[in-house]
Amino acid sequence: MKKAYRVAESNFISGGNNQIILATDGAFSSLGEEEGDLNRLIDSGVREGISLSILGFGNKKYALQTMEKFAKQGNGSYHLILTKADSQNVLVDEIKSRSKR
Repeated sequence: MKKAYRVAESNFISGGNNQIILATDGAFSSLGEEEGDLNRLIDSGVREGISLSILGFGNKKYALQTMEKFAKQGNGSYHLILTKADSQNVLVDEIKSRSKR
């Protein structure tokens, strides 16, 4: 997630559609990421105008709750993906709904 925010910051467009769409199983702690560090990263992104939306895969209750919490905190959306068709439809819909015209 740190790299996603670095890329978003380096490509930031004032008044543009500055968003991260993260597809994950929600196993953030397995990557050595502490929840407090991720909270600070997400809050910093919001202050800078970068939103975070999450496409969640899997069925672990804690991971699903964490993904939803992070998406809300990041001024984005959370979508649970159950099928391949879900992933394609949700991704296109998410980009359309958050794009500035």
